[in-house]
Amino acid sequence: MKFDDLAIAWKEQNDQPLSPEDREALIVRVCRRVERLGGVVIRRDVIEAIAALFVIIFFGRNFYVAPADYVVSKIGSALLVCWAVFVIYKMYRARTIQRPASLDAPVREFCRIEVGRLDRQIQLLRSILWWYIAPCMIGVNLVFVGTAGLGAASLVYGIATLLLAWGIYALNMMAIAKNLAPARDELAGLLNQLEHDDIVEQPIKTPSQHPSKRRRLFTVVLLLVALIALGSAVAVLVRHADDEYPKRAPFTAVRWEGSKPVVKIGDEWFTLVSLDGIPAEDIVSFSRWTYVDKWRMRFEEDLVEVLTRMGHEPKDTVRLVVSPLGSRETRTLEDVPMTEANRWEIYKTRPRP
Repeated sequence: MKFDDLAIAWKEQNDQPLSPEDREALIVRVCRRVERLGGVVIRRDVIEAIAALFVIIFFGRNFYVAPADYVVSKIGSALLVCWAVFVIYKMYRARTIQRPASLDAPVREFCRIEVGRLDRQIQLLRSILWWYIAPCMIGVNLVFVGTAGLGAASLVYGIATLLLAWGIYALNMMAIAKNLAPARDELAGLLNQLEHDDIVEQPIKTPSQHPSKRRRLFTVVLLLVALIALGSAVAVLVRHADDEYPKRAPFTAVRWEGSKPVVKIGDEWFTLVSLDGIPAEDIVSFSRWTYVDKWRMRFEEDLVEVLTRMGHEPKDTVRLVVSPLGSRETRTLEDVPMTEANRWEIYKTRPRP
């Protein structure tokens, strides 16, 4: 007999005095259904706990091994580790805050306890947006942006994670409407009949007791689109990582006075004013906006890439406008060579975390 038939069975048997055998059979049917639901919840929690442990290990390691200047990525990793720990606690707490009803408990007490336990599971899924989806989406996007920088890949990745979040939320709402809410209402109905009370407990409100096939299809399609978009973002990131920009620079060392680059040309230090007519402050602003917490490293070690992505691919020589330290005068240096040797000197002298 299915759980949906329990209320009918109880009504049919309630029209006449129940024998001890009939009463025991009804209790057994209710217990078996509730036990199956409990098994589903436990399996779900175990799977989520295993996934959370992987998140803790992977992003915990990323937090410690990432370079010190990858601040955004480190913040995202720390958020994901805290989120994973909280997920384990939250799901365990919802399941164990009240012990399951014992199989030898009176039917009325059994139904009352299990209704309360189902209510907590329903509330857990209804609030999933705030304690599960939002922290995860924020964390993974911070890690991605901290690693790849701001750009097309990060935009696509952000949109894809939003679509994926919507799909996860929709699936959980359908799980409430299709599985948990009907089971809870059936138990509540049996409890009311057992108590012979005129006050009928109202079923909880759900978005839809029977999600339409069209809605389920739309959710599946949305998840597929999100996965495709995620794959595209990763592909863009990999392709971008594979792009080989020449490793060249027109100076041999860089240090900073706030956000102003001070560069070494020959044996002298100068404040950089412009490069091929592009103001140094514009190059710095682009680097900060694109590479976030890695902007100094990119300016120093990947200047060709920065300028190319700005739409100003440098040639073999560049024109530098510089200002001697402690002076407001400027000096123009024509045909300064962009060499790999200069960039290698910057790489060797740059402080490492």
